[in-house]
Amino acid sequence: MPRTRKGSAATGQKALGDQKPKAGPAGLLCAYAAIGTDEARRKEVVRRLKARLDPGMAAFNLDERAASADMDPGGLVASLNTLPVGSAFRLVVVTGADHLPKAVSEAIVSYLDNPNPGCVLLLVADSLSKGTRLYKAVARQGKSSIIECAAKKAWELPGYLAKRSAARGMPIDVDAAQELVERVGESTLMLDRQVSSLWELCGQNGRITLADVQDHVARTAEVKPWGFLDAVCNRDATKALTLYNLMRNPSEIALLALLGGRIR
Repeated sequence: MPRTRKGSAATGQKALGDQKPKAGPAGLLCAYAAIGTDEARRKEVVRRLKARLDPGMAAFNLDERAASADMDPGGLVASLNTLPVGSAFRLVVVTGADHLPKAVSEAIVSYLDNPNPGCVLLLVADSLSKGTRLYKAVARQGKSSIIECAAKKAWELPGYLAKRSAARGMPIDVDAAQELVERVGESTLMLDRQVSSLWELCGQNGRITLADVQDHVARTAEVKPWGFLDAVCNRDATKALTLYNLMRNPSEIALLALLGGRIR
């Protein structure tokens, strides 16, 4: 059932920067924001918070919503103010928080001035400016309230993927991870799924190798010049020609300029 709010909305907004937010349940803060385009990282944040719920009460204490133009601010705030069932806490997940209607965003800001101590709000967004009232309201909940989920640079992905896969008990060679990124693209969620599929196919060998990726993963990502340049510099003529043939309308002049710069 919804709890009773204390104080007027006007008082709450005036004191927004002065009041210390109440502690959340089970050692958690009352609100978090997972911000960035790293889909795998964001998914992991959601998974970990869900795992903290009492399994027997999760059906009553979990509310997942996606931002939309017709989202009802009153309905969301009512959900946030609802007391958890049993001894567990309540979790409300809002995805697409960077596309929330103004009225909903402001309702969350006002709510976070006096949040329900039995509820945890998780906002998931591709981006959210630090200058917005919503970002500031979440940031005031505690030092760990903003969870950075920025996408990795392309050159960082093979090492990141190898380290992450090893931690999950599915080791993959770095050259295999590099090939996987080139074939699948830079979506960490897609890369994670491909590693899981490869592990089911090739896991009996104890690790995923370059040959495993070449044999079982089709190229779906557009070929970028950097992979072609790497192949040329590694004197791998077969791979260089293969990548060149897979490029969509390549500019020979641009490739020559890039290749000259790389060789210098």
